[in-house]
Amino acid sequence: MNRRRRSAGMALSRFFEGYNVSKTAVSILADMARVQVGYPQEEIRLSSPRSSNCILLQHGCVLATSHGVPRLWKGRAFFGTGALWEGSYPIAPPKLITRGSVTAIFVQSAFLKEVASVESTLALALLRMNLEQQQIMEQVYGVNGESPVSRVAGLLNYLSVLRHYHVRDEQSKIGMQTRVTVEGPTQVDMADALGLGRATVEKSLATLRKAGVLKVSPPGSRKNRYYEITDGNALKMVALGAHAP
Repeated sequence: MNRRRRSAGMALSRFFEGYNVSKTAVSILADMARVQVGYPQEEIRLSSPRSSNCILLQHGCVLATSHGVPRLWKGRAFFGTGALWEGSYPIAPPKLITRGSVTAIFVQSAFLKEVASVESTLALALLRMNLEQQQIMEQVYGVNGESPVSRVAGLLNYLSVLRHYHVRDEQSKIGMQTRVTVEGPTQVDMADALGLGRATVEKSLATLRKAGVLKVSPPGSRKNRYYEITDGNALKMVALGAHAP
């Protein structure tokens, strides 16, 4: 097994973890899949002069703009799959710009559709993920009646990821620490994705920090593109419409 196929197989297994996709389907996809690591502010192209691709975002955050409307997505999202569903009409692929480092899996649309037609576990997983993505659209981006603080909290709650960091203690010993963070998007990205003004998003973040939901960064430390969540339960409650504590 060559390095490219092995890398694709591992990435696909992680992407479909928990969706009961058969090992056979993963193995077949790995033959034609390509893994790409992107860095901040890079554009990920869905199509080329030769073919159109589906992109499975395994890790990271991207800003996807379709018909002039930007949305932020984290790992487990996928793009360019309009041609997979029976009776679907051609959909213009979104423009994808990385926010932070990302790991994406490229599979030719025609090949993915062919495999899904014979591997029912893959077809069901893609349908389930498509429904989940639609639910995120409604819950995160479609709740225009909620307060700005609630909408910003909902977006942060969706984008948050549990990460492991190496830290050094007072005795200079290196250990592991876990934090729930959002990394990559700017305040402008969040404002555009939610249809809010940047000042409104900035004020909402300040409210969440004052309430102890987000960590207050010390002077001189990293602030933009990094948001550490200190009270996940409170963040979820605010996202559901409760007042910030």
